[in-house]
Amino acid sequence: MDPTQLRSLVLVQLRQKAPSLGAVKHNIEQKIGAPLSESEYQAIVDAVWDFLTQGLIAPDLQRRTQDIGLHLTEYGQACLMDAESTPYDPTGYVQGLKKRLGQPLDPTVELYLVEGLRAFNHGHILAAAVMLGVASERLIDVLTEEYIKTITDQTKRMETAKKVLNPRDNITTRFEGLEKEISRHLSRDTEHAPVFRDKLDAIKGTFHLIRLTRNEATHPSSTIPEKDIVHLGFAAFFCYCRQLYELVDHFQRHRLDTR
Repeated sequence: MDPTQLRSLVLVQLRQKAPSLGAVKHNIEQKIGAPLSESEYQAIVDAVWDFLTQGLIAPDLQRRTQDIGLHLTEYGQACLMDAESTPYDPTGYVQGLKKRLGQPLDPTVELYLVEGLRAFNHGHILAAAVMLGVASERLIDVLTEEYIKTITDQTKRMETAKKVLNPRDNITTRFEGLEKEISRHLSRDTEHAPVFRDKLDAIKGTFHLIRLTRNEATHPSSTIPEKDIVHLGFAAFFCYCRQLYELVDHFQRHRLDTR
């Protein structure tokens, strides 16, 4: 099996409170229905060591056996509470996100998201914050592009594109422009207005959280994003991406009257 798949299986066993390295190995072999090869077992050992150094698990010194006892730390229990959105399982995170979206994830978003997850799991917190920020900003452009496609009037579509996709504007300015455009037509769309407003408010809050963390990572200062804050960013991104794609799906199925 691929080491990333084995890493995911190890996390499952830790959530289920497997008491030792030997128990983790045994349970995974039972799960896949075959004994692990030497290289696969080494991948499990590497994953366990990785989780030890990250503070998710600790050795259980109460066990009096030759096996290596393990238990989740309080920090590990908090981090692994949500199985789908934990960045400590990059493969499970991306697969779970794609499953929730119901349509393909934008390849640029996926590229930077995966790179960010890798950086996070290797302890490169500043790099992880930057990669997550880029993925978040690309999502706003994805939403904007889909919104523009729904405008039936060609002249109005081109005018709107110039306003909200101007490359000279930063992403915050473009997002504010998009928000104004959508809010303007919502005043006449009583059917979808409540849903749109709630989702836009949630997206806006997460967007600014991730952008603030990214800015702290890219501008030299004494304020450096803490690991817990970046971890929170990845957890929030999972829901943020899903909510944004719900709007994308709506735009793909409905034309908007922007007169």
